[in-house]
Amino acid sequence: MQPIPLYPVLGGYCNGFLAVYFDVWAHYLMAFIVASIVAQIGSLAYCFFKKHQTIGKIMNRRVVPQFLLDLAHLGLPFAPVTVFILFLQTGMKRDTQMAYVKNNYLKYYEEFSRISNFAVYEFNSWTYFLAFGIFSGGIGCGFIFIFTTFDMLNFLKNSRIRRKISSANFKRHKAALKSLIAQFATSSLCLIPPTLYLVAVMSSINYAQVIVQFLLAVFSLHSSVNAVVLVLTTPPYRNFVLRKQPKRNLIVAPVSVSHLSAT
Repeated sequence: MQPIPLYPVLGGYCNGFLAVYFDVWAHYLMAFIVASIVAQIGSLAYCFFKKHQTIGKIMNRRVVPQFLLDLAHLGLPFAPVTVFILFLQTGMKRDTQMAYVKNNYLKYYEEFSRISNFAVYEFNSWTYFLAFGIFSGGIGCGFIFIFTTFDMLNFLKNSRIRRKISSANFKRHKAALKSLIAQFATSSLCLIPPTLYLVAVMSSINYAQVIVQFLLAVFSLHSSVNAVVLVLTTPPYRNFVLRKQPKRNLIVAPVSVSHLSAT
């Protein structure tokens, strides 16, 4: 399911199984895509926070009450659902889209008439409310990413942690942190292109069409880049792809054998 923007109109259509064969309205598909991005970023922030608490408990530093962690766990699914519902309110009715294009983008009316499944948006109160919510959530997740990352790096640099856990567990925590940071970096491919697309549409800058096409190409790379980074930074996935068998530690225990003599 790939969204295709229709610059200079704020809207687009989708390519994919649901759009082509089931004619699912592009507005619903785009709402699902946006909600999925929110779910990915929120889940990643929760992973950072939970890993920070795991290491914090070892160091006995900056440990939040357990009920706050449980509250974050229970509230995590509500964020993408809320965004999905709010995004549905930002679009106009499907049967009024062509009239909107005719009144506001008359020279593109013929091109739009050839597309059977697309979605067009205009800025309204729901749009600003959704943008404010996503911006606030992005600031919060960004704070979690930055704070927990630097704090965990300081934890791992502290010599006390090496005395409290085994060398294998220390390497496991370090590898998990590297994987989380890499996943956060690849998540920027989900956030930056749509944000810059809105900037290009609202500012009407020169060569905006070329910029939009480039942003679309970058956005489409997210799944492939994310899979490659996941394999490279996560030992179990890397070993599976390379068909490496996990090392097994053999424990040799002395066994005493007593000889019994029958008389």
